[in-house]
Amino acid sequence: MPAVRPEVGKDENVANDRSNESRTMELSFGKVLASLRKEQGMSQQELADSAGYSLRYMGDLERGAKSPTLRTMQNFAVLLNVPLSALILEAEKLMKDGRRFRKRPQQRQ
Repeated sequence: MPAVRPEVGKDENVANDRSNESRTMELSFGKVLASLRKEQGMSQQELADSAGYSLRYMGDLERGAKSPTLRTMQNFAVLLNVPLSALILEAEKLMKDGRRFRKRPQQRQ
């Protein structure tokens, strides 16, 4: 007898929405991190080495492919000489600005 698939409830839809929001926050954090790194004239390799992370992980963070822990964010904040709160606030601002200006897909008629 085949397994019955339960209907998708509201809770699951909310979880999916949060995962999309998280993805957007990861992308925003990565852009902020890359921008600050470049402003300070550092390469990805230099920042990764200073923080004790691999170059691959550094690239993943900047592309938004990985979600950093608070400890990781704090390490980067210290190395970039900015408060952790500034990193997070800039990422939130970028995320909100992206939502506001994102083009809506055109509907077919």
